[in-house]
Amino acid sequence: FVQEFVRADAAVEVAGLTQMQVGMAVVAAVALAAVAVAERRAGGGAPSVWDEPSAWRLVGVLAVAVGAWGALGSWLTVGESAVLLVRLVPAAVAVGLVALRSAAAPRLRWTAAALAAGLPLVVGFQAEAATEPFHLWAVEGHFAQGRYEDADVCSTELYDYQKGGAALATVRVDLDRQETREFGVRAFVADQELTSPDEFDDPAQGTAGVVPYARIEGRNLGITVGAVVGDLAVASGQRASTFVLPAAGVRLGPRKSHLQFGFLDDPHFGPPAPVFHLGFGTGTLTTSGQEVRVQAGFAETGPYLSGTIPVGEHLLIEPMGSLLTHRGEGQSLYQVGARVRVQIPR
Repeated sequence: FVQEFVRADAAVEVAGLTQMQVGMAVVAAVALAAVAVAERRAGGGAPSVWDEPSAWRLVGVLAVAVGAWGALGSWLTVGESAVLLVRLVPAAVAVGLVALRSAAAPRLRWTAAALAAGLPLVVGFQAEAATEPFHLWAVEGHFAQGRYEDADVCSTELYDYQKGGAALATVRVDLDRQETREFGVRAFVADQELTSPDEFDDPAQGTAGVVPYARIEGRNLGITVGAVVGDLAVASGQRASTFVLPAAGVRLGPRKSHLQFGFLDDPHFGPPAPVFHLGFGTGTLTTSGQEVRVQAGFAETGPYLSGTIPVGEHLLIEPMGSLLTHRGEGQSLYQVGARVRVQIPR
């Protein structure tokens, strides 16, 4: 389904989709409905995925692909190696998804699913452009503050936070293909504390971290992948500790009308702020390589609105605000923040 967006000979049939995509969407809807009905009828606890023969078949496919690549690599042409790689990478991701389904947290499962969906897109972006792209350095600063809810089985706590940070990235813009590639690193410092300390008198916690990331935006799709490495308490009752979390974002649809999902993929939605967001938006890629967008959607603090405002050819300002969500007398969840970005030709 994803690969159809980057096929040069794909003819659009219905609502911006090709005939093949429409067929696959129908089949997927029927298949998911069948799975939902079957699981509802089965009831009870699900067995371990490693008890299913299909899980071990996935492991076998991966082992065969790796073995073939290692044994036959010197005999294969560039095209044949590329074909084998296209099979090898999804096979590895499939085994990873099975492992996550068996043991990992739900948040990591969604992240892995987003990464798997974006793999064909990354492969499709490797084609050369018809016109010469141009290159930029991007320097940015960001700040934010807010209040979020952290709930577990026994309690629900509200945290106030403030954060600030900076980023440096290299950007490649191809206007012919309406494509941008960005590779960079972001750093942040922050503190958070309980709004009403309980009997344990939880003190304010200083935090810091770095976020290496890669972002590829195409005409119809975009993905962001990275990792958050830092020193932060990420759940109720846990003290600050070193951690590494995956970061991922996916844009589905053309810039002018798209769906955006993200997990730790943006300064506005990174620790210690709430990490999930899902929104709809519109935007464009300017002639100076700026990603201009307006988005509205939902985060863990409630509905949010963000927008990018170009100021001249090289400056971009991105404010964000999450509408207040009431949580009792004098207790409301919110987020406010802004990012300032300068892109310099190199």
